[in-house]
Amino acid sequence: MDGFNRRYTRTAKLMCEYDGTDRLLFDLHDDPGGTVNRATPHPKIAERLSKLLLACHASMPLDNGPRFRRLGRRKKRKPPGKVK
Repeated sequence: MDGFNRRYTRTAKLMCEYDGTDRLLFDLHDDPGGTVNRATPHPKIAERLSKLLLACHASMPLDNGPRFRRLGRRKKRKPPGKVK
């Protein structure tokens, strides 16, 4: 692996769908704002990083976000009335 690929994988930001499609790969060293997609010119790097990302995601516990919000919802309190 040449120096470019080594540096690139250390400063990369990858985003993709949960099935690994629609990859967006950014080189944050040269493009800190993440405006230039590098997935097309570097498909091997994008493929390798997306496999790592999907494996990491698969190893995480299930997301309980929607369930947590539903259980955590409280009734709205009425504002106190005027004191006479």
